[in-house]
Amino acid sequence: MAMLRLRLEPAGHARPLMMTVDAGAFVVPKHPRLYVDVVVNGETVERWTFRAALRPASRREVRIPASVMAGRGELRIEFRIHNPQAPQYLHAGPSPHFLGLSVRSLVLHPELP
Repeated sequence: MAMLRLRLEPAGHARPLMMTVDAGAFVVPKHPRLYVDVVVNGETVERWTFRAALRPASRREVRIPASVMAGRGELRIEFRIHNPQAPQYLHAGPSPHFLGLSVRSLVLHPELP
């Protein structure tokens, strides 16, 4: 799991937010799929599936409902990776570290009406 905590301005969460994420996943023929739950303030807002047969790096958008942020002074964004793998164990590289998601950028903005 990876988590990001951001403070919210009091008026900043009256509307839903859009989150744009540029990310890549560790997927190879012996590990063709990676599943990631996107959880905001304890609520799952989306589930991503990365596939080796498709582009493992992609831009994804997630809508964060205003109700998920109501009454909170922060935004807790979690990426829960269900099936990370280590390249060494798959004979896909020397690293013994379990790899999952590589987030290159994350942008939050109010949802347009």
